[in-house]
Amino acid sequence: MKKLVVLVLLLVGLYTSAQNEFQKGYLINNTGKKIKAFIENEQWVNNPEFINYKLTLDGDINTFSIEDVKEFSANKKFKFKRFNITIDDPQRQKDKEITAFLKAVVEGDQVSLYELKRNNQQRFYYQKGNQQITLLRYSESINAKGEVVRSYEYRKQLSENLYANCPNLSLDVAYTTFQLGNYIIYYNNCNQISESLINFREYDLIGNWYFKAKGGVNIATIDILNRTGRSGKQNGTNIRLGIEIEHFMRFKNKNWSVFLEPNFSSFKDDVLSINYSSIEIPTGIRKYIPIVDSSRMFLNAGGSAAIAFNARIDDFKLQPDLALFYGIGYEFGGTFSLEIRNYTSRSIISDNNLLTAEQTSNLGLIFGYKF
Repeated sequence: MKKLVVLVLLLVGLYTSAQNEFQKGYLINNTGKKIKAFIENEQWVNNPEFINYKLTLDGDINTFSIEDVKEFSANKKFKFKRFNITIDDPQRQKDKEITAFLKAVVEGDQVSLYELKRNNQQRFYYQKGNQQITLLRYSESINAKGEVVRSYEYRKQLSENLYANCPNLSLDVAYTTFQLGNYIIYYNNCNQISESLINFREYDLIGNWYFKAKGGVNIATIDILNRTGRSGKQNGTNIRLGIEIEHFMRFKNKNWSVFLEPNFSSFKDDVLSINYSSIEIPTGIRKYIPIVDSSRMFLNAGGSAAIAFNARIDDFKLQPDLALFYGIGYEFGGTFSLEIRNYTSRSIISDNNLLTAEQTSNLGLIFGYKF
């Protein structure tokens, strides 16, 4: 129970210690001057009006507003551009004109898609080349029977303005970032692949799952106290093989993930009659720290349960306890990874009247390959 409490506190500490990061990017002021800066990514729920930035990473924090800047971005992770736009007001049932930073969803040579979130309202806009930006209209209302009535006017707009050059596109598209984003991407690539197309959703969408093949070695020590006479400590190295399922979370710039990593390992020693095979199931949270393009360092921590089979010391059956772990590693080119991971000590036997056994150390060297 103590280890479980420590694990929870450790994971909560990792989560709450994360701060909004200042990411390398730029801003364009009202004169059109492009200024290199580090933009604070606050993972905005609504489109921002005030933004913090630094001119150098160790410099002072400055703030600009929608009146000061035309555009700001950070390394293709996000981009916001200032527009004078039309926004529908469902309560007053009329349009109004506002100035807002719109979030880039997809940018292409032919057409781009932008998003506005404000006051629990989500609206999408498209822009063909450098033409006037246009609201894709969609609305929901409740009729007298209490039923939701939806207006799909945006599909008619797509049909009239973004369909003729690419008639194979389906107009049965939902009013979502995912489906509208896909529509705009297909439109830009319909007749010729757009080399300059940027899909900002890659850094923003929920549902980023990755699978990895994992292998390596464990360097472990098992300490035995047998009250019938046989005791001792044994060091050993064994192979570990497994897979990892990793899910990136939306917050914190897609640098945080949770993972599950089932793997098989075994430990055998004839001197102390140890035969210990198990499936370890480490579960934890991981923090990535970008270093250079496509390569990054990472830290992780969590807990590992184990399912032992054919696992005995003499005639005593082994039942491993929960172990905590922490590790540090590096991911190369977004595909290969190398990690050093340390596990805390844990009991591995239940019958402590005659014999106690403890895995006092377990250090893993783990290689990974992302599919």
